[in-house]
Amino acid sequence: MHLFRAGELRRLLQRAGLTVHTLTGLESVVSQRRDEFDVLDDHHRAALRETVEALRGDPGVADLSGHMLAVATA
Repeated sequence: MHLFRAGELRRLLQRAGLTVHTLTGLESVVSQRRDEFDVLDDHHRAALRETVEALRGDPGVADLSGHMLAVATA
């Protein structure tokens, strides 16, 4: 397993000849707090989901996520 930083993953893909269109963290700021997230009531869980959605495009937030998604073309 290798825990990439967003910039590192972007550079790796670019060196492979790919153009990176999007790189985002999937879980964002709640990635490392899954146990705490699971016990929240529906109202608080919805508020966190809204926060994750609002931060989804922020490149700095991708580094906080346990999983990243990159969309790239050759």
